[in-house]
Amino acid sequence: MKKNIFDSDFFIFNFYSEEQIKIIICYIFTKINVLINKDFVFFILETNEIANYFEINNIILELLSKKYLESDDKKEKCKITPKGEDISKEFENNIPKSLREKILKGINIYLDFFVNKDENIVKINKINDGYNVNCKISNKKIDLMSVSIYSPDLEQSLKIKKKFIKNIDKIYENILSNLL
Repeated sequence: MKKNIFDSDFFIFNFYSEEQIKIIICYIFTKINVLINKDFVFFILETNEIANYFEINNIILELLSKKYLESDDKKEKCKITPKGEDISKEFENNIPKSLREKILKGINIYLDFFVNKDENIVKINKINDGYNVNCKISNKKIDLMSVSIYSPDLEQSLKIKKKFIKNIDKIYENILSNLL
């Protein structure tokens, strides 16, 4: 059976121009308005099929060089500058309403997750043949994710616990991006 390029299963990314993607990125940073990990922006844009990793990375580098964004010392986290906010506010209505709503939904998930980071729990329980490492991500109202991982020994269990806590944002984002 021949595939039509416009079939939704085949047609992967919407074709947003580089300028539109710049506006969308500034919009995301303006709405959050705190120093955030660039991976979150990759997550939002890739999940909504706006752009791929390489396009996003190049555009973020350009926005940094032109002072629309500023980064931390490690260049892992970014924040909007007043110059970037001006662009976002001026062109915000050029972003389709449905896309703005998807972006805001993703931002709310992100903020719920990180504001309540202290409520995320990892417990190690001894069982007959090893250990269960129970990892939970929650906000004040509900558990967002809960997973139990078998480990044959305590040393491996402690590694799982440490890596889960260290990479909790990436783990959650990867699971969501693979499920949505």
